[in-house]
Amino acid sequence: MKEGFLILIIIALLFAGMYFAVWFSVFLEKLRYEREQKAEMRLELIRLEEKAGKQEIRDENTRQINERREEIRLQLLRLKEIKQEIIRRRKIKQERLITV
Repeated sequence: MKEGFLILIIIALLFAGMYFAVWFSVFLEKLRYEREQKAEMRLELIRLEEKAGKQEIRDENTRQINERREEIRLQLLRLKEIKQEIIRRRKIKQERLITV
């Protein structure tokens, strides 16, 4: 009877050990998966922050380019007005020379 009880305890410990080994491997896999997910989330967050920073830089560059484009356009308009004024003055001067 003692030996049967001992065999029963050994078999129970064997099954408990197998159950614990399977449970522990599943537990480790779950931990590994959660760590990988957290790492991926951190990397994605870093990518999004970098992307937002680059977008801010692009927006700033675009704003500066547009400001410079507007300045150049205004300068060209002024030059065109100056050219037209010079042409107008030459015509007036020529008309005066012709009438004299």
